[in-house]
Amino acid sequence: MKFHQNIVRLNSNKIKSMSFYLSIICTLFFSCKTKEQKANKFVGDFNKIMEHNPPTAVVSSKAYYVNGSEVTISAGFNYVENQFESKITEDTAPEIFINIINSIPSGKDIYNDGVKFNLNLYDKNRVKFAETTISKQTEEKTQI
Repeated sequence: MKFHQNIVRLNSNKIKSMSFYLSIICTLFFSCKTKEQKANKFVGDFNKIMEHNPPTAVVSSKAYYVNGSEVTISAGFNYVENQFESKITEDTAPEIFINIINSIPSGKDIYNDGVKFNLNLYDKNRVKFAETTISKQTEEKTQI
């Protein structure tokens, strides 16, 4: 009888340890998101934030998922009326949007993963006056 209890105890310990390892493997498997999933999460997070709390000069801004390595951001500015203002905005907008992207956890993840952000800038009449690409690679090239 004692022998049988020891075997049952060994089997239950073995089952417990196997289920523990299996749960860890499942957790790791399901918690690892693909670049596409991260990009989609960022688009949703960005659009929610910009809908409720956009920067002062920005009339509207929306992110669109392109693919696992690209996201497009369209931003309309309310004060761009002439070529001088559009040039200043074109020069400063990438840095502003890098800060916005990195302030969103999902954005920081995909930015560090090498996702490119196509930034399209529009004036108050919704006329595109600039487009640029923001990425970790372009930032590193600029800083050299």
